[in-house]
Formats: sequence, structure tokens, C-alpha cells
Amino acid sequence: MQQAVRQNAAADADLRERLVQCESTRSSHVARVDELRQEIERLTRQLAALTSRAGDSQQLVDETDRDLRSSQAQFDRLGRQIRDCQQELEKIEAAADQARSRIANARARFGRGGTGSRSVAA
Repeated sequence: MQQAVRQNAAADADLRERLVQCESTRSSHVARVDELRQEIERLTRQLAALTSRAGDSQQLVDETDRDLRSSQAQFDRLGRQIRDCQQELEKIEAAADQARSRIANARARFGRGGTGSRSVAA
């Protein structure tokens, strides 16, 4: 009987030791769960902030894209205007060259003719 009592006492001591270990493990797990909850809350706030920034960044990308397209259209328009003005300038220069040539021819004719009256022929 004493042996049974000793065995029961030993078993009881083993159970208490296991119970203390389980409680310690449980306390560790509860602490870890709290840490993980805090981490989840922090990451949730961080995700919300990043999502907001991503939205802001996307808006900036969209605005920049619109500005780029507008600038490109204006650049193309100005390029066409420059080409048109260049063609007009070339026509004016050609007309000026022709006018100078006519004037030179007229001067040469009147300078050689020696009639004394000078009239400009168009």
C-alpha cells in the first residue's frame, strides 16, 4: 500500500510538473499571440498607408501621362507650324531672289542703254 501511495505521489508530482510546463507553454503562446495581433495591426496600418500611397502614385502617373500626351501634341503642332513657316520663308526667299535678279537685269539694261530716262519696269 505504501508503494501504491508512493506511486500515486510520484504520478501526482509528474502531473503537477507537466501542468506547470503546460501553463508556462500556454503563457508563452498567449504572449506570442498578443505579439502577433500587434504585428497584424501594425501591418494592417502599413498596408493601408501603402495602398493610399499607391493610389496617390497612380494618380501622379496618370497626370504625368496626360501631361506628356498634351506636351507631345503641342510639340507636334509646333513642329508642323515650323515646317509651314520654313516653307513660307523658302518661298519668300525665292521671290526675293527673283526680285533681286529682275532689279539687277533692269539696272544692267538701263545702264547700258544710255537713254537718260530711268523708269522701273516690273
